[in-house]
This record gives sequence, structure tokens and C-alpha cells, in this order.
Amino acid sequence: MTSNSKKALLLLEGFDENKHFGHSVKCFSEFLENNGYETTILETSIYELYDPLIGDDGEAEYSSLPSYLYHKGKVECPDNVRPQDMYSLIYLIFDFEPRYHKYDESKIIKLQEYFDDETRNGRLYLNYPMVESIFDFVRTDKGVEIRKSFPLCDCNSEPYKEHIRKDSVFRNPNNGHLYHYLPDDCFAFAALKSKERYEEIVGCKASEWTVCDSKRLLEEEIGATKSGFVYPLSAFPFLELDYNPEAALANWSALANSFISSTKQ
Repeated sequence: MTSNSKKALLLLEGFDENKHFGHSVKCFSEFLENNGYETTILETSIYELYDPLIGDDGEAEYSSLPSYLYHKGKVECPDNVRPQDMYSLIYLIFDFEPRYHKYDESKIIKLQEYFDDETRNGRLYLNYPMVESIFDFVRTDKGVEIRKSFPLCDCNSEPYKEHIRKDSVFRNPNNGHLYHYLPDDCFAFAALKSKERYEEIVGCKASEWTVCDSKRLLEEEIGATKSGFVYPLSAFPFLELDYNPEAALANWSALANSFISSTKQ
């Protein structure tokens, strides 16, 4: 990339450990690069960002996420650019994980409110209950659907991963094993179903997509935890959908037909 390339930042949780999901991240990174962005991918914990950027007393230590990352030595900044001006787009993709020992309802709400615009502070997308939800599809009398709910008591990392390994329909037809990552047609189908499920959860089905109401979705998910469950839903499809809904939906619709045909055989 040339020095005047637009720059995008993807901030993830445990990227190197989530080999199943590198494909989804790689595809979105390539999507951004095809639109003229040089993409940087980093990892951290969502709760590490709370104190330096928000703080309980309202006195933030750093003025922006890039400034924080720069002062922590995680990114380099050109001499002629201010750290807060390094990136044109900032996306954060983390897990809701309500059984995580650092889970804090009030903090995650404030983080979702703070990261509300990819061109300013950044836009935060949460996976419910965690990143494996992109695989949480089961066969029903209506066809292949996202699982409607999952017990809160089993939302720890290993029990949920074991559930995915056991029940997900996304399996290699040659050996019956769970895919290491979703092929393009499976991901496209999952993306379209994720859009439908999001609209069911927030109770708002618009004729044209505008942008994911992440705060409303978080409120609904927190409400579900009060009743002892979580609505499984992956954040990955919403990145591309929010960036360019018309192109995303057209691409997914074309690719998903292959998966839909295979499920009818």
C-alpha cells in the first residue's frame, strides 16, 4: 500500500487462538482492502479498554483508542500524523460471554455506547454468547435455522464449544466433521439468517438495511440473561452489511443458493 492509503483497524479477542474464525476476519479484511484500505489486525480484551478510555469516574486516560494502542506500543504512528488520526475506520469484534469472570453489565453497556461509530471512536460488535455462534445452526421443521436460545448456565467457553462441535449442521459432507471455517456458501447463508434473527430479536424489520442497532441488541441480550438464556448471534456478518448493505446482500444471496440446494438433497 502507498503512504496515502486509507487505513482500517480490526481489533479482536484472541484472534490467533480462534483458527475457525480467521477466514471470516480475513474475508472482511480483503473486502476492506478491495475498497482501498490497508488493514491492521490486533487483539486484546474488551475490558482492558474500559479504564483507559472510559473509567468509572468519567476521566479517561487516553483521548482515543489509537492513542492508547500507540502509547502501549501496539501500533506505530508516522511522525507527521497524530495517533488519533491514524485510522479512517475502526472495528472491534468481541464476545459477550456473560459467564466470563470479568463480565460486567454496566461496563459492557458503556463500552457499546462509546464505540458507536467506525469513523470516530470505533464501532463495537459483540458475538452472543461468543464467536462460535457463527456455527450455531440446527435443523428444524422450517429448515436450517439459528438456534433460538442457549442456556446461560452453559455459556462458559468449553461447554458452548462442545455444543457447537456436537450439534452444528455446518459439516464437511465428505467426512461429517465440523468445518474448520465456513466455506463461502455456508457463511453467506449464515449471514442472511443472522440478519433475519437480528431483526426478530430487536423487533424491527426494515425494508432497507441502515446500520445494526448494537445498543438495542445488547439490551435485548442482557434482558435474556435475566431469564437464564442467551440468543445466539454472530457479529461477523454485520461488519460487511453495515459497510455496504446492497453489495453484501446481493453477494450473500447468490452464494447462499448453493448451500440451500445442498440441504434439500
